[in-house]
Amino acid sequence: QSEARQRSLLRAIPDVIFINRHDGTFVDYYVDDPRQLVVPLDKLIGTKPEDAPPPGLASEFVRTLATTHRHHIRSSLETGRESVFEFTLPHDNSVLDFEARVVTGGDDEILTIVRNITERKQYQMQEMAIRLEKERVNLLGQFIQGAAHEFRTPLTIINSSASLLAKADEPKK
Repeated sequence: QSEARQRSLLRAIPDVIFINRHDGTFVDYYVDDPRQLVVPLDKLIGTKPEDAPPPGLASEFVRTLATTHRHHIRSSLETGRESVFEFTLPHDNSVLDFEARVVTGGDDEILTIVRNITERKQYQMQEMAIRLEKERVNLLGQFIQGAAHEFRTPLTIINSSASLLAKADEPKK
């Protein structure tokens, strides 16, 4: 019953969960949908991230990501606290954003919980674009108000002068 409960809890999690050693080697994983992975499962267990780079990813990018992951593993092992970092991966002609949470799971085991945050990032970008557009419209409105105010005084003087000139040209009765 306890195992069934654990399985139900895992199936409810949309994340990919990896168990790593302190050096980053993949020991085990949980993924509800294997299509979420960018590396085939048969090439994952027993390897380090830089040993099984996803097809099409530059090895320098993979090394940098692996180094970042190991840094967060060390941090989590030293402090006993969760360590979080974000990264981006190209996948199927698009770019996906991920958040990785690294937590200790034993003396030499680390849980790395990876969540796809692409939709959240896109929403944040849309919010930022809307805020920038509102600010642009506000600044434009302030500029137009200022310009209108600056033109009002000279136009009033010109209008008054023209009116006086027109009266001056009128024949006196």
